[in-house]
Amino acid sequence: QDALVLNGVSSPAFEHVMLHGTRIENGVAEMFHLDQVEIQPGEAAIFAPGGNHFMLMGLKRPLRAGDSAVLNLDFGGGGTVSVSTEVRKVGAGETMQH
Repeated sequence: QDALVLNGVSSPAFEHVMLHGTRIENGVAEMFHLDQVEIQPGEAAIFAPGGNHFMLMGLKRPLRAGDSAVLNLDFGGGGTVSVSTEVRKVGAGETMQH
């Protein structure tokens, strides 16, 4: 089996969505852009604060806790998968797995 490659993410609720990672250098967290995320067969990609995450920019309409937003995950030749996410208060500490 080949690895599944997440090439990008889009959302009708946001102008732009980027894949980002986080690294700690000299005790300071730095975010950096990821061109893609490779997921090996039988493994999971975890998106959570302090690790790989989606940077959601340009909110098109106000969202409140309890609302939902759709994320379209682009896997290139593997197709696009749409997932609905629940908006939560900052610090809810939840993770999303694929």
